[in-house]
Amino acid sequence: MLRQNFNDGWKVREQGGFAEWYNIKQLQPVVIPHDYSMEVKRSPDAASGSNTGYFKGGIIEYHKKLFAPPEWQDKSVFLEFEGVYQEAVVKINDNVVAKQPYGYTTFHVNMNKWLSYGEENNIVVIAANLDHNSRWYTGTGIYRPVWLMVGGRDYIKPFGLFVKTNSFDTIQIELDAVKSDDVSVFYTVRDADGKVVVESGDCTIKIPNAVQWDIDNPYLYTLEAKLSTGDTAVTSFGLRTVLIDAKNGLLVNGKSVKLYGGCVHHDNGIVGAETYYRSEERKVELMKKSGYNAVRCAHNPPSPAFLDACDKLGMFVIDETFDCWVIGKNHHDYNIYFEEWWERDFEAMMLRDRNHPSIIMWSTGNEILERGGLSDGYMWAEKLAAFARSYDDTRFITNGLCYIWEGLQGLAANTASQKGEDFFGPMTEKFMAPLDVAGYNYLLSRYESDHEKYPNRVICGTESFPLQAYDNWQFIWKNPFVIGDFVWTSIDYFGEAGIGHVWYNGEIHFAGPYPWHMAWCGDIDVCGFKRPQSYYRDVLWGVRKNPYITVYDPDKDREKASISQWGWQDVYSRWDFAGYEGKMMLVEIYSPEGEVELFLNGKSVGNNATEKLIAQFEIPYEAGELKAVNKDGEHILKTASKAVALRLTPDRTELLQGNVPDLSYITMEAIDKDDNICTSAEFSVNVIIDGPGEIAGFGNSDPLSEEMYNGTSRKLHKGRAMLAVRNICGEAGEISVIAGAEGVKSAVVLING
Repeated sequence: MLRQNFNDGWKVREQGGFAEWYNIKQLQPVVIPHDYSMEVKRSPDAASGSNTGYFKGGIIEYHKKLFAPPEWQDKSVFLEFEGVYQEAVVKINDNVVAKQPYGYTTFHVNMNKWLSYGEENNIVVIAANLDHNSRWYTGTGIYRPVWLMVGGRDYIKPFGLFVKTNSFDTIQIELDAVKSDDVSVFYTVRDADGKVVVESGDCTIKIPNAVQWDIDNPYLYTLEAKLSTGDTAVTSFGLRTVLIDAKNGLLVNGKSVKLYGGCVHHDNGIVGAETYYRSEERKVELMKKSGYNAVRCAHNPPSPAFLDACDKLGMFVIDETFDCWVIGKNHHDYNIYFEEWWERDFEAMMLRDRNHPSIIMWSTGNEILERGGLSDGYMWAEKLAAFARSYDDTRFITNGLCYIWEGLQGLAANTASQKGEDFFGPMTEKFMAPLDVAGYNYLLSRYESDHEKYPNRVICGTESFPLQAYDNWQFIWKNPFVIGDFVWTSIDYFGEAGIGHVWYNGEIHFAGPYPWHMAWCGDIDVCGFKRPQSYYRDVLWGVRKNPYITVYDPDKDREKASISQWGWQDVYSRWDFAGYEGKMMLVEIYSPEGEVELFLNGKSVGNNATEKLIAQFEIPYEAGELKAVNKDGEHILKTASKAVALRLTPDRTELLQGNVPDLSYITMEAIDKDDNICTSAEFSVNVIIDGPGEIAGFGNSDPLSEEMYNGTSRKLHKGRAMLAVRNICGEAGEISVIAGAEGVKSAVVLING
């Protein structure tokens, strides 16, 4: 089928439901993808509160005109929505033609019955994001791309082409098409350079001189299926084998692999939930640079663009379905749809995603409350695992289980634990039975004892606390039955506000009060800047050999610090504390095992050995240069003088032209006369864009900021901010980005859009 972008020409408005039709606002032009929640000021009275970062939802209505040529009467016409949050209703010429409650499911609308040919047709999409329906930030509206698909009367169904890898060099093809018996199918396989390597009418094809897909060599082939009547479908695929057992662990293409993983939510930081290929690709790039080779999509199907990026850049993926089943975690979450919709939503994920070589496991859920057997939990565990295997028997099944903590079962678990008895193991054994890999969330303490009880069980740490990274990996490296670990999280996100907090005032609550809106638990923050824990992980994983200096804030009483289980020490890499001369400062240096020497303004202040890769020093503050040295290199912090200018550094200056929006991420920094970053600078910066570009997101790393992410002005945080600029589709030309602030020199960067 011919697949074309359908993202421009839309108009949008907020509405309060049919009963308030007379108060409906005027339609405004909008470009899809669109996240309405980023346009509304956060509020402490938001329906989902800290769960969604105090962002608001609403009922959003999208309108678009579509002219249907007369010749379409003899064709098949579909719309594909990659994601609408949530409770989507699609209308064509006032007819309700489709509904899709789950906000993360890609779904299709067959339009033929409803179109008026030779005329313009009215398409309306309504998204209703109301009430307490999520534990994290979701976004609101048509936040992923839309596609128009036109094929013949004989056509290959959307996602109807499946490539199964049976060996290092052989594929099996399954095709789901609407066609008459006399219509034949022909297949063409092309290599990564586009050269034809096989042409065949058979469903089993051997690839000559086959090249395997791997994270270090993500080699992709392309398969085209063509009906004799002309309709085609194209998909990429990779050749790789995956084996798992408790004795050998994880073997990819016959080689032993550990999963250096991180969990990610679907949002894209400063651009909200809006999905652009570049925003998804950038997440994968950031993770790869920090040593990650695997990602767990928490806790819902990701965007197709994210999986495409994982395929192309080389990243293993756990693709996950749901955060709840029959028993809900919020009163208006997926539990109210599960029993009616789970098969359709699970099928949609499987059909869409099963050609991605990056995916090595399907996850049937996260911290499911039925894991101890409630509400037929054992039956559901078996049913969902069997369902996944019926669509794809080439990958493994997992589910992320945490300790049993809720309700009467949680009380019984605590009682058993106090008596030295096990409760979790016996209660979850039947739930785990249909799984190939047992996902353990925060259960490091059980690895060894559970291996003794269940020696054939393969374990993966599907979530772990950042501060347990060292102990986690010492165990994983020594034991093949644990195939890896996924920290919560590799990239920070909106919602679950403040779960990575450090409290100083005796607070005991789980999340942060307004204006907290970031989870604040990610190795990499919502702007894409690495946080100290990311540098620690670099050292732990061997990505970094040089030391890395962090310093505690002298204003905060370390003795009173209460660090969340998802948090990290309240440190920052800076040596810029005017007014604190002579005050004792605690310095922590991340470095491989051994000694680290610290110098202050050229004078050694001592050699200290690392303990769990951290060397500590306590020294009086003195402005100047702080340098840490180990056997492999050094790290230097310098005290900045007064900020005199802004510096803009784009990650790319050439944007793709066409009808799909592209992004450039521009790092914004305040610098002194010697080009040092002024980490104490927190003044506002104004941005002007000239040319065919616009702001897609403008933010900083402050988890308590109340500023909007779609504005033209933003305060720096610790001397930095991040600006995402989007090209205007259909308009080519040079985009000029000018950043200015009072009292400092402005900066300009040019981008070709």
